[in-house]
Order: sequence, then structure tokens, then C-alpha cells
Amino acid sequence: MARKRSRTGQAKEQDWRATLFVWRGEISTDEHERGHPKLEWVGAWAGTDDASMPSAAALDSSENGFRLATRRFDDERIVAEGEAEAARRGIQGDAAASAEIFEVMAMGPWCCDDGEADASEVLFPVAGLGVMELEGQYSLDNGEGRQPFEDDAHRVQVRVRADEACAAAVGAAPFGKFVSLGVIDGYTLTLARRYISDDDARAAWASPKDVLDALLVAGEPLALDDVPTKLPRKVEA
Repeated sequence: MARKRSRTGQAKEQDWRATLFVWRGEISTDEHERGHPKLEWVGAWAGTDDASMPSAAALDSSENGFRLATRRFDDERIVAEGEAEAARRGIQGDAAASAEIFEVMAMGPWCCDDGEADASEVLFPVAGLGVMELEGQYSLDNGEGRQPFEDDAHRVQVRVRADEACAAAVGAAPFGKFVSLGVIDGYTLTLARRYISDDDARAAWASPKDVLDALLVAGEPLALDDVPTKLPRKVEA
């Protein structure tokens, strides 16, 4: 990552993990070349070095764009996990595959009791897709001008609780491992990414489920403004 100069003029490594990278973008549905459904997430990211989220204006004006999309879904896994969840909750019926889940999303936004269309929950069915693998590029000026980068791995999962949809991710970039936490509001997904070192306790989180289980509190809604405090600079092992 970037370096900064000391007063003596010598280069030293910047504590770049102190920066929380907040990604915000719009979710849309599309298809792979052979007709398999996919989600696209397109937007921009901005960094913050304190315990607050970047402003909407900072994200709106950011030149650090990204365009990511889901890899092909594993329908056997999706159906098996759906059946297991239905059995756990005592629900009868067949579990849906990815194409059926996309059909449900295409039916939204749904009308509320007042007759007005409500898009706040239109992407809640995404939770039925389980862990999603993302691929694509994002731009970053790492001291040599803005260039495209790709993550080595990026896995995301959505969990619906009451009337909110929380999201988490784990992955690895050319700079190191990361964990992410955020929310879906309508068609907008916001994920705050924290890069972590190997001696951080969170390095043991192997899946987005691990992130969600560790950071969500039962009965306590997740507000975006609370995310930075849930993803501190480091957690001692």
C-alpha cells in the first residue's frame, strides 16, 4: 500500500490498516453469457480514518469506482441449504434455486398497506442465495496513479433479521485479508471493509457467517453509523 515520508525524509510504511474502506453501490440483476442469473454491484468506495462513516457527498464524489458481479451460483448447494433451513423452521415446501429467487426479486418492489411501492425489502430474497462469490475490478491510486485491481477472493452473504438485511464478507486482496460488514437498503449495498493482519483474532473468521455471528447482536438493529466501531483497527488474538 501507500507509503509516507517521515521528517527525516526516509520512507516508512503507513498504517494503512487504520483506514476503513467503505464500498457503496447499486445492486442489479443480469445474466451470464449462457443465461445463468447473476447480481451486479456497481458503485464507489471511500476511506475513513476515524470512527465514523464517510459522508454521502464523499462517496458521491469519489473517483474510486468498482464493478463486481457474482460468479455462477451453485444451485445444488442453494437448494440443500434452503431445505435445511426450512426443516429447521418447520416450513413445508420445496426450496428455491437461484433462477426462482431472481424471479421473486423481479416481482418487487411490493406495495405497502397505503398502496405506495416499497423498495426497502426488494433484495431480501438474496439471503436465499447463501454465500456469493464476487469477481470484478476496482480502482485505486496506490502511489502510482489510479489503476484497476482485483481481489484474490471475495465472498459475501446476506442475513435478513426482522425488517433489515445485513451483509458481511471475507476475502483477500493483493494487500492482505479483509472482513466486511454492512447493510442493504433498497437496491443499495454498503459494505465497510477492514484489512486485517495474520495475528488479528478476526483472521480466524473463515466465512461471512462467522462475521455475522460475531458482530450482530440479537434484537439490536445494525445501523451503518455503528459499523466502524464494530470493525476496529485490530482485535488482539
